[in-house]
Amino acid sequence: MSLFGLFTPYKFNIKSSLFVFIGLIQILVVYANARCSLSVSLNKNGFHREMVYTVSIILPRYLSTTQCKSALEMTLPAGAYLDPNQINNLRKPEVLFDSPVDVEAPEHASSNQTLLVYTDLQPVTQNEFTAEIVLPVHLRYHQSEHSKPFKTIHFKTPDTIFIDCLGKIYSFIN
Repeated sequence: MSLFGLFTPYKFNIKSSLFVFIGLIQILVVYANARCSLSVSLNKNGFHREMVYTVSIILPRYLSTTQCKSALEMTLPAGAYLDPNQINNLRKPEVLFDSPVDVEAPEHASSNQTLLVYTDLQPVTQNEFTAEIVLPVHLRYHQSEHSKPFKTIHFKTPDTIFIDCLGKIYSFIN
C-alpha cells in the first residue's frame, strides 16, 4: 500500500513515523518563532569591491544560548568572483567553493560561483545574535560591445541562510 500514492517500496512503520511526525511538528513550532533578517550592501568602487552581509536572528524566549553559527548559501554571477587565496588569508569568514576559481578568466569564459559562507554569530541579548560578513568581491573583464559602453552585474541575495543554535538548525529560504 502506498502513502498518498507516492512511496510504495518501503513499509510504513507507525512508531518511527509518529516519532518523525512529532519531531517535524517540534521543528516547525521552533522555526515559526525564530526570526531572521539579512541586509546586504556593496562598498568601494571599481573592480575590487566589498559585499557586506549583516545577519540577525531572534530566537524564541525559551531558547536561551550563548552560541549560534550561520551559513549562507549564495551564488555569485559569472561577472564576479571571490579569490580563494585572499579568503584563506583573511581566515574569517570560512568559505567553501563549489569548484576551482580561475581568477584570470573573463566573464564570458566563467560560470556562476556557488559558495557556503560560515561564521559565528555574536550575542546581542540572550536571544538575539548578529554577524557582519565582509567578502572581498572582484569583478571580471567583459567582452566589449559597441552598442553598450557599460555592463551591469546583478548580485542576488543568499539563496538560503542556515542558523545553528543549541544544535537546532533553522533554514531561511530566500
